[in-house]
Amino acid sequence: ESVTEPAQLDTLLALLMRDPSPFVRQGLAERLLQLPVTSRLQSLLYLIGEDPSAQVRASAVLQLAQWADADSPEHELQLLGTELMSRETDPFVLRVSLRAIWQRHARLLDQQQESAAADWLATLAPLIEDLHQTAPDLAVRRWAAQSREQLWAQASAERRALLDQLQMLLADIQPGRRKRWRKQLSAGVDEMTLGRLLAISARGDFGWDVNQGLLGRTFYRAQRLGFRSWRWLHELRHSATDKRQAFSHVCGRVYRGTLRAPSTILAELAQTKVPGEPVYMPTEDGWRPYLPLPDELLSCIDHSKGLLTIYSAEGITAIQAPRSLYGKLKARWLLTWRFSDYAHRRNWQEGSQTEPTDYIQAIQQLGFTVRLQHYPDEPASQSLQARLDPAVSRFFPAFLPLADPVFWQHLRDYFFSVYENSLQHLALFLALMSGLFFGRHWLSNQRVRRARRRIPLVIGGWGTRGKSGTERLKAALFNALGSSVLSKTTGCEAMFLYGYPFGDLTELFLFRPYDKATIWEQTQVLRLADRLDGDVLLWECMGLGKDFVHVLQRQWMRDDLATITNTYPDHEDVQGPAGYNIPEVMTAFIPAQATLLTSEEQMLPILRSAAQQLGTRLRT
Repeated sequence: ESVTEPAQLDTLLALLMRDPSPFVRQGLAERLLQLPVTSRLQSLLYLIGEDPSAQVRASAVLQLAQWADADSPEHELQLLGTELMSRETDPFVLRVSLRAIWQRHARLLDQQQESAAADWLATLAPLIEDLHQTAPDLAVRRWAAQSREQLWAQASAERRALLDQLQMLLADIQPGRRKRWRKQLSAGVDEMTLGRLLAISARGDFGWDVNQGLLGRTFYRAQRLGFRSWRWLHELRHSATDKRQAFSHVCGRVYRGTLRAPSTILAELAQTKVPGEPVYMPTEDGWRPYLPLPDELLSCIDHSKGLLTIYSAEGITAIQAPRSLYGKLKARWLLTWRFSDYAHRRNWQEGSQTEPTDYIQAIQQLGFTVRLQHYPDEPASQSLQARLDPAVSRFFPAFLPLADPVFWQHLRDYFFSVYENSLQHLALFLALMSGLFFGRHWLSNQRVRRARRRIPLVIGGWGTRGKSGTERLKAALFNALGSSVLSKTTGCEAMFLYGYPFGDLTELFLFRPYDKATIWEQTQVLRLADRLDGDVLLWECMGLGKDFVHVLQRQWMRDDLATITNTYPDHEDVQGPAGYNIPEVMTAFIPAQATLLTSEEQMLPILRSAAQQLGTRLRT
């Protein structure tokens, strides 16, 4: 206040913005609105875009939310908001920014600046939705969805008025109580608009249940606690001495509406011994209200039509309970009996052994139909487009009709019932499965042959002793010659070596599922060598049986050059029993119309005879 000259003010601001203490810079950010417009904008640009402290940047963003005067430079502020949403990566600053965007939009509307508010919305709403779809931090995606919904409510004068009316109507309802909205007052309000507005109202507060009756809509604030069979059964199964005394342990959540707008909070930060409660997920900063709780499924069965619609910032979750009385009784019994298991499935976390879809698939097997859909696009504003977050839709099976338990029941009856199939059906089934089996193998062989044709030089190696060491010597030789080499060995450890032209060789382990080897791994190595555009492929034969070796050499690899170190007796249970049987098996490794190198002496005639029949030159 004591600085009056612009030059002095600029000098002082430059010193303050570069002060080493973040508390000083944060204090400057909190007083930006007291500066002249030009100095305010320059300071804001620096503090938001360049300050290294996240707390200082967040404080500056809060001032941006309050800068909504009639003389505010809207174009520059829109550019600043765009740069902020495009460049910022800190989750805390992004959370403050998302809140500041809709707060500034509301402030512009309060000051009757409709045009500026519309421009602000059109500029930043697409960036918010992009953040909702692609932000690396899942919590940022949840905040982006909430900010988008707040902007959606503010974008229309009718929705703003309806939200104010709802908040006035519902303000005096105590948790666990209800209030009716007369039919005359709610006649023009469609269910989707009501659900979205209630979801906004429930953010940071109790959730809402709504029932549609003849006299109007009845609103229930928060859930009611009542007797639940699953809780009684759970406590009976889990006796303990540390339970709270003089307290009912047979209560669970009872939801009374067919439309639900759950709270975004009210979750357990540390999971208790009571299953089925909302549990806070730090990665998402919430408890996934878009996934129905097991208690909500039980309440859905209780409703006459068996319908429940959950509205959240992520979209609409529609649930249909089993329609038949038997289906409802069966689903209720299984939910009650296995309540803890379903609650555990719902609380899926990264790194779990199961898939994210496990919970929805499990409740669909009970007869429920569950689907998630995004909110429709806003006709009046193309910027307010709501899409499903992939991190949310991963919990819902991709093809929900195929997950219908009735469909699978009919399919099972058709295939496994002796009264549903004829011999013609059996023949057709066998033909289809045979075609699938042989077609898959034919396709795999074609891929292998195409890959082999593109590799200039292939050299295989086999023998009883010394074959792995020989393969490494070959790899060293061709690597020294400057060739691109991939060499596979199958000695004590399955390995492969790879080297770029005139580069060092790198040794890598060869992954084998369950530590079991099959000759199909040779096709993977061959296709890998093709993708790496290698000059030379060296491989050690992994087969033992003559038929397998024949497939490896004569059908797949078709070596240009092959080596057999020796034919000492080994693996007599497969290649024996006599000593001369060993080289007879190894003749399957001799390539046709190629060259064979060997150091074998005792059984050399057997190898020579086989090589002559194949038109292969033998070198010793």
